[in-house]
Amino acid sequence: MTSSAQPWPAGVEALNKLSSPVRQIGVIVRDIDAAMRHWSELTGIGPFVVFRNVALEDDYRYCGQLAEPPVVDLALGYSGGLQFELIQQLNDAPSGYRDYLAAGLEGLQHLSPQFASAEEYDDAYAHLIRNGLSLVHEGRMKGTPFRFAYFSTPRGGFPQFEISEVLNPALKPAFDHIEALNAAWDGTTPAVIEIHDMAEMGRILGLEE
Repeated sequence: MTSSAQPWPAGVEALNKLSSPVRQIGVIVRDIDAAMRHWSELTGIGPFVVFRNVALEDDYRYCGQLAEPPVVDLALGYSGGLQFELIQQLNDAPSGYRDYLAAGLEGLQHLSPQFASAEEYDDAYAHLIRNGLSLVHEGRMKGTPFRFAYFSTPRGGFPQFEISEVLNPALKPAFDHIEALNAAWDGTTPAVIEIHDMAEMGRILGLEE
């Protein structure tokens, strides 16, 4: 039996395969509280740890230009080792999140490998730019040096590809703890853990002695 489908060319010229595998699924929503309940009921992910009113540093860039930074509510949960992120943008600043909603979409907006060092991040950033991807937005969470950047293909569209430094040793214990909470959760304790101040994260998650 023969197929009429055209074969792929010999290889892929610009393979965006990085040193870290995809570790995160990023979902953009209009109502993060409704979304957390939906995804917990649908998939059993929980408890979500939700960070309220997360601000970014003033060096935030959209399409390569300095811009007003977005403010977001951000929730994290896990299914095994796969991080599940929900984001609701709270202001009207330009961003890939707003672009996604403006396109009439809600759901899977990005996938993300994550890195432990600035060197790994810089290598991934340079690799994606060299391969012709377009930078959508980039920045840092307020009060931290840890960077993130979102890329799209030259054609645009979704999902986008995010890289970040969130596996840095200063942050990784918190993410490991959230993953362990999700692995042990049986639905009988609250499905949401609220964090309104990043300085309180260690105390709320029980990481401080």
